[in-house]
Amino acid sequence: RDVTSTVTSLPLQTSSIMSKKIAERPDSLVLDVKFGRGSFNNNVEESLELAKRMIQTGELCGIRTTALVTRMDDPLGYAVGNWLEVEECINIMTGGMDEDSKIETDDSLSKDLVDVTLALAGQMLVQGGKAETLRQGVVMAREHLLNGKAWQKFRDMVKAQGGDVSCIDHPEKYPRAKFSAQVISPRT
Repeated sequence: RDVTSTVTSLPLQTSSIMSKKIAERPDSLVLDVKFGRGSFNNNVEESLELAKRMIQTGELCGIRTTALVTRMDDPLGYAVGNWLEVEECINIMTGGMDEDSKIETDDSLSKDLVDVTLALAGQMLVQGGKAETLRQGVVMAREHLLNGKAWQKFRDMVKAQGGDVSCIDHPEKYPRAKFSAQVISPRT
């Protein structure tokens, strides 16, 4: 999309993103629409317009759709790459947070990733009728993260899609990429 200059086309962004979501036929959909230096949409106004269009598209297809518009000036989390990002999420779900749920007990875990994920999960709990408010949904999502229910649900989803659960139960055994490098930024 960068090469063809289609990233700034809101209709193309809407159709590209929503066609994949709608094909899954979910009952409900919560979107995370980004803005900022690390996003295709640099300013919040563009992202708000994209969010409105995607919500309208989802609703026209009979899917209850909401969106959170979140800042992305820097990547979420510490990992980059499909498996590395999954592995980071596995580490978070399998015990990376303390009882206060605000401060990670392991510096290698990402608070920004956890915060955005809890907000999205909280909204999904509202839409699913499990929570009355976003705040209540976030509290419930945090509890499920801490008590292992989020991890168990993730395992169930992998099984339901025919995935090999041993890969997520023992991520250290998953085949590593031939080439990998740790890059540490001199500033944040």
